[in-house]
Amino acid sequence: MLIDFAFVGVLFLLSIPTICGYFAHTRGRSFWLWFGLGFILPGIAHLILVFLPDKSDPFEKELQAIRIANGMLGTRPLSPVEKRFRKLIRGKKHTIRFYCQIAPYSQLPAAQISIDGEPLLERLAKSERILRYYRFEPLPISLLIPPSNHLLGDPVAPYQNCHRRSTIFVHRNLEGVPTAQIRVKIDPQVDCIIWHEFVIEHLGVERPLKSMKALVFNRLQYIEALDYLAEIRA
Repeated sequence: MLIDFAFVGVLFLLSIPTICGYFAHTRGRSFWLWFGLGFILPGIAHLILVFLPDKSDPFEKELQAIRIANGMLGTRPLSPVEKRFRKLIRGKKHTIRFYCQIAPYSQLPAAQISIDGEPLLERLAKSERILRYYRFEPLPISLLIPPSNHLLGDPVAPYQNCHRRSTIFVHRNLEGVPTAQIRVKIDPQVDCIIWHEFVIEHLGVERPLKSMKALVFNRLQYIEALDYLAEIRA
């Protein structure tokens, strides 16, 4: 009789790590590893398994790669650029508007850009004195409205450079030939659009506009402004 009770007791004790090992096996993990953990840490091992990703899911590897790429779950430290972007995203959002005007030199309908109610060209001229010696004009409306992605991080040729910065203003000489551009790097995020790394490019030579800080826009408001520009043109 004592042997029977002992046998039943051993089976009961082994059932806990066995269940843990089987549960781990169904989630794409080692049976024997989790059998041992279930024997040493009964109950706790089961709880740990619940919160671990299911390796049997064919999409889990792809999801894990996305987590790693985005620095989630503490898988890697954020780079200085990523930290700066996260700080920008949490900060103040600017309001962008577009309005139509006739470009003074090309005499074509163009899209002037306003940031927080102030023309962007005026803001740039205030921050960078050198820009006051150029005759900049805005870009044609047709270049900015959807389905164009020129202001959505995919600059349209020839209004781009090797660093994939989008031109937002063009300077023309007395003959009307474009010789300089103000460019900006546009990074679309899930909830916002970031403009940063403003430069002036004159005859192929770039100069950073260091006093012009990054601008962050709410993505929905940004898209609505572009759609409104399309309605104006229509």
